[in-house]
Amino acid sequence: LMPAAQGADAVFWFQPQSSDWSLSSSEDVSSKHCFFSEVQALHDALIATVKAGDHLVIMSNGSFSGLHQQLLQSLADKASTMEL
Repeated sequence: LMPAAQGADAVFWFQPQSSDWSLSSSEDVSSKHCFFSEVQALHDALIATVKAGDHLVIMSNGSFSGLHQQLLQSLADKASTMEL
């Protein structure tokens, strides 16, 4: 998976604690990779980090506890409080 994210400026990975594999132990891990085992922590880190003009790509094979919709709402809230 790491080579697929090579061109990204920052990569936020979700890996549940129950996983039997580890992304963070890969040889290709750099400082641009952040790992989260809780969806809320991932959400909070994204919202704290994202800036106007950034592009987010979310790839998942599940609902991630509604993360997609939560991010859309939080980003809309953040944009409405930003000075233009």
